[in-house]
Amino acid sequence: MAVWCVLLLLAVVNGAAREAWLVRHFDAETAHVLSTLMLCLWIVAAVWWLAPWLCLRSERQALRTGLAWVALTMAFESLVGHYLLGRPWSAVWEDYDLKDGHIWPLVLIVTAASPWLAWRARRRSS
Repeated sequence: MAVWCVLLLLAVVNGAAREAWLVRHFDAETAHVLSTLMLCLWIVAAVWWLAPWLCLRSERQALRTGLAWVALTMAFESLVGHYLLGRPWSAVWEDYDLKDGHIWPLVLIVTAASPWLAWRARRRSS
């Protein structure tokens, strides 16, 4: 849970950086794509760095951890987006629509896979 909170903090900082810098230099769609890709890199780096702290003992545990983080992320996005920010449910789920060029699901895939990738890589190096 603590590592997921670090990932959440990275996402918030990444979003603030997008709004403060990227949207000044790129159109909104490009800024969103760049921000999403940057967040994916931050997630992989953070999970790699924090992997020893996770104490993952098996491939199954690594996969479960990633899926739990995805569930937490989707719950957070949905609840904050709808109840705190007052966005309608259709707008909350808009970022998940690949047909419209939204690549947010890539963040979920990276979040789900990162513990497993870190576990595999660290297991090979030991």
